[in-house]
Amino acid sequence: MKFISKYVSKVYSDYYINYLNEHDVLNVKSCFDIGSDVGVFVDELNRLGISAEGLEPNAKSIQSKKVKLGTFDLDYTTNKKYDLITLPQVIYFLADFESICKKIKTMLNSKGVMFIITKTIESEGPITYSDTKTYPLHTETEYKKIFDRLGLEIIDISIFQTNIGIAFNQGKFQATLRLFLFMTGLKKTITKNSNGNHLYILLKLKV
Repeated sequence: MKFISKYVSKVYSDYYINYLNEHDVLNVKSCFDIGSDVGVFVDELNRLGISAEGLEPNAKSIQSKKVKLGTFDLDYTTNKKYDLITLPQVIYFLADFESICKKIKTMLNSKGVMFIITKTIESEGPITYSDTKTYPLHTETEYKKIFDRLGLEIIDISIFQTNIGIAFNQGKFQATLRLFLFMTGLKKTITKNSNGNHLYILLKLKV
């Protein structure tokens, strides 16, 4: 399981880095990654010369010295400011969307960028987990109204289909087969798709 977890994390990490490079926002000195899981993304950013650190609430997941055990919420305090703050598939666990974005905004440098990956409401519907509190998703129009109220400028909003994210939920045989297809390049791990399941949002402070 550790191998699969690391592999999936590396796939996401590489895709995130390529996406950020494509939008010319990876020329930064510091990054705070919220919900770092294994920590591959944080480690990759450090290899690129970015001073990156992460926060992860699940101690069993952490495999990076740059990721600390902890929970991010509206009461989280720090004196640090960052050039880039990333929230990969985690924001719907933290607080209502507008409140958490307002909180993160205070942690950005004047030219800082916020990178959010969240589920699309069209593909997911209400998120429910039996043991975890979650907060509602929004439509793209609703997100845009929130950003306008908060004084955040949209750099990009794009929808992607994360095939790898759902590949291991249908039994061991199917998971093994799909892992082979992904690793050999016969099946795309992540693709841009207007009907996809993940929304990528890039934001900066309005000037």
